[in-house]
Amino acid sequence: MPRRAFARADLVAALAAVVMGACLLCVLGAGVTRHRMFTPSQANLLQIGQAGAAYQGDFQGHLPMAPIWQHRGVGPAFPNQSANGWAAWSYGGKNTSSYWYSAFGGYFDVEAADRPLNAYVYPGRVFPAPVIPNRMSPSDPTRATTQASVFRDPGDMTTRQRNWPVATAGVSCYDDVGTSYHLNGAWVDSPQLATFSFTNRYLVGMGRIATGQGITPSRFVWNADQFAAIVVYGTNPLYQVRNDYEDINRSQMLFLDGHAAYLTVAPGQFNTAAYQMRLE
Repeated sequence: MPRRAFARADLVAALAAVVMGACLLCVLGAGVTRHRMFTPSQANLLQIGQAGAAYQGDFQGHLPMAPIWQHRGVGPAFPNQSANGWAAWSYGGKNTSSYWYSAFGGYFDVEAADRPLNAYVYPGRVFPAPVIPNRMSPSDPTRATTQASVFRDPGDMTTRQRNWPVATAGVSCYDDVGTSYHLNGAWVDSPQLATFSFTNRYLVGMGRIATGQGITPSRFVWNADQFAAIVVYGTNPLYQVRNDYEDINRSQMLFLDGHAAYLTVAPGQFNTAAYQMRLE
């Protein structure tokens, strides 16, 4: 087959096409590399889900959803006292960063030793901690050196927890609060629980989840990255949040039946056909 020589215009066009193709490849390549993190992230969630199921088996169906009160150990704590608050990261992961030692009165400074699911994800492992009521000092190096990598999303780049829902640059959610994946706390605000105190909303709601009241296991989200809560609490239906994978209104989710999925979240919609975050 005869071939003609390149004219100068042809050469310029060809070079332009190569440059444009290289640029496109770089852009797409970055996207592909970033989205390759989906698989290990969902593998982490599946491992957390398996550990959660084992915990449920040991504790009458209860999930490791620990409110903020001073305790240490594996089992769920139901003392006759009021909870100080809710921390979506109290169930598992590494120590919080030194920021949380004093922020918000130190209520949300949760040590790895006090996170009940750690004993199931890392059986036999001892997480160093001071004897209660002493707390880990803000300068303790184990805040940073003690790791719990199953709780880290490889795509986790920024924390939204310090100034929720605004990003704090330079620190990942995992390095900030000890886990990239968070308990779904939206069920505490379910209309069915509105007449109870905070502590009783927690206790009654957790009991209903344990016994399957008002939930569909294949839809009920008990764990997700920080973007799920940010989006569902958005009141504007046009609200948009770009996650650390550069996707709009999407979240890595773990469901009560043990499966994980990367789903689009609708602003203000706590329950949809695809997911459930509040009791029904």
